[in-house]
Amino acid sequence: MLVTLVGGKIIYGADQATLTGYLTQVDANCKAGKAGAATSAAFSVPSASTKGRMQDVYDRITSGNLSDCVQLTPQQFLRFKMAGRQHGQGTAKTYNDVVADPLTGTKPTSITIQRVARQGASIPLGKWDVARYGDLTGRAGPWGPGSQTNRDHLLAHSSNLIRWKAGDDDYGATSASELKREGLAVVVSGIHHREGSATYGGRAQHVNAAHAMNPQVGVKDEIDTMLGWKAQKTVTLGSKAYTKSGKATLRIEMVGAYFYLYKRLVVQEIIKGDESMDIMLLDYLRSAVGWDDGKWRIDPAVAGKSLHSGTPIISGVPDATGGSKTTRWTVP
Repeated sequence: MLVTLVGGKIIYGADQATLTGYLTQVDANCKAGKAGAATSAAFSVPSASTKGRMQDVYDRITSGNLSDCVQLTPQQFLRFKMAGRQHGQGTAKTYNDVVADPLTGTKPTSITIQRVARQGASIPLGKWDVARYGDLTGRAGPWGPGSQTNRDHLLAHSSNLIRWKAGDDDYGATSASELKREGLAVVVSGIHHREGSATYGGRAQHVNAAHAMNPQVGVKDEIDTMLGWKAQKTVTLGSKAYTKSGKATLRIEMVGAYFYLYKRLVVQEIIKGDESMDIMLLDYLRSAVGWDDGKWRIDPAVAGKSLHSGTPIISGVPDATGGSKTTRWTVP
């Protein structure tokens, strides 16, 4: 299936014609929005921002960039789409125009899944989970305890703090400590955070003010450096080049999680859906697909049940090398 990204929205289909045909639907929704409609079937966003976001998406599509797509298998699509999300789905969702059911290998016109909720202090974190910082603390980390697992604010807390002190209250916080708890963050390995982040520790001093003044640029820079760390052997942060000591493989789930974080920031109107961000994430997704070994880095159980077949999606057969701390799953 072909997948592209538009302003924090995933658009997919069996072929280019399906994607191009999406323009008609968006055009109708934009006209409805301009007429005062508060909601649209194609967009799940707060009503206050619905019209503006529809216009952003319309502008992105009419610029002709639906041709920039990535080819994914159904399993790769699910891994990208489910990454980072901890909330469950109250109702099942159907994905149309898929190539094959990831459970059976057959080719229906759609597959239906229902994501399982993984929220709560007693539930361990998964790799690259995205949530409020306060909802990610006090829970077992996927890379191990202490400094082995980090929760990385994006924007950096230092940038959020500058904005908050200047009166730009993105999170409705009444104190600096509440701002830290409310800020959006992603779960990453400690080594990735320390070596790959543009804002880790002292590095933040030369970028936090710039990112606070322009969150649009700041979010893109911070995502780019974290994903770039996985895609390169050496990463330059500021004036210093860092040679990585960790694994050098970019994963589909990691790109999916950062896409979801980007979407959350768009929905909360901290930044806008941005064509350059869309294209950057598509480029990283394309690279991740090229390196993909077919194994899930998030537990397949998060995909819930396939109502197409009426049975649970494979619960996750641990990879033979996973040991007691399974971090890869093979889905037949």
